[in-house]
Amino acid sequence: MAAFLVIGLPVGVWVDRLRRRPVLVVADAARALVLATVPLGDLARSMGVLESIRNLAALVGPGVGGWLVQLLTAPIAILVDAVTYALSSVLLSRVRAHETPNPERGSVMEGLRYVTGHPVLRLVAIAGATVMFTNGIWAIVQPLLLVRELGVSPAAYGLIVSATGAGGLVGAILAPRVVARVGNGMALYGSAVLLMVIPLITAGTGPGWRLVLYPVGMALFSLVTLVLVVAQGSYRQAICPEHLRGRMNASLRFLMWGALPVGGVLGGLVAEALTIQQMLWLACFGSAAANLPYVLNPFLRTVRITP
Repeated sequence: MAAFLVIGLPVGVWVDRLRRRPVLVVADAARALVLATVPLGDLARSMGVLESIRNLAALVGPGVGGWLVQLLTAPIAILVDAVTYALSSVLLSRVRAHETPNPERGSVMEGLRYVTGHPVLRLVAIAGATVMFTNGIWAIVQPLLLVRELGVSPAAYGLIVSATGAGGLVGAILAPRVVARVGNGMALYGSAVLLMVIPLITAGTGPGWRLVLYPVGMALFSLVTLVLVVAQGSYRQAICPEHLRGRMNASLRFLMWGALPVGGVLGGLVAEALTIQQMLWLACFGSAAANLPYVLNPFLRTVRITP
């Protein structure tokens, strides 16, 4: 994740100068700018399809990965992962899209100025950075809570983690319909309100029957998060000028994902001083508080994509 801090901004400039299909083929792992060639009216639906596929992989992946490691050993499982990336590159090379590269030299700061100067994108950056910072803490909390504190088996751990993918899959399917019905702004605002409450479910996780609160809370959180992601993602792709999309997305990734390793480091340091239950509450509080920038700005409810 440190790559977002090191090369995130320059990549946006490079992508804006090139045709995007070759970039995707050569650098599939970047998973960037897939939506740049989607017509305006299909953005929410296209994002929902992409997120459905991603969350289906998140749902099936942990179980399949564990099975491959147990049956074929870890090195063979990694080889299978590499083959899937090669297959993805081949499939991407067959995508047909009409693109016109931008020959003009663009600056890194142009993308940052666009994001920080736009009232909605600025909120997305602030909220997203807080979410990613908190996710860094969650990366520490989850295995400590489930494995060390509650003693779940590897198989049970995989099933519990898969609940997040299941919730995300449902959310990705519902998100385009929600956005089409109430608009991007209302979907974004309503999702943020719900995301300030749902972490309370996960915070109640404990031994016995309370263990079920973790997968239920994470599944619901993932479901609503996907509605928020599709709402803000389709909006930002629609309102940004095409020649700036690479730098706009790179700037947002830099600002948001760059906070993830910082949260992970801080989470590791704080874990030395707090109990696991205290860490759980800290992570839940961070996840809820991350949505305050949206909730405190009710003007979002009126935001819509104008064709």
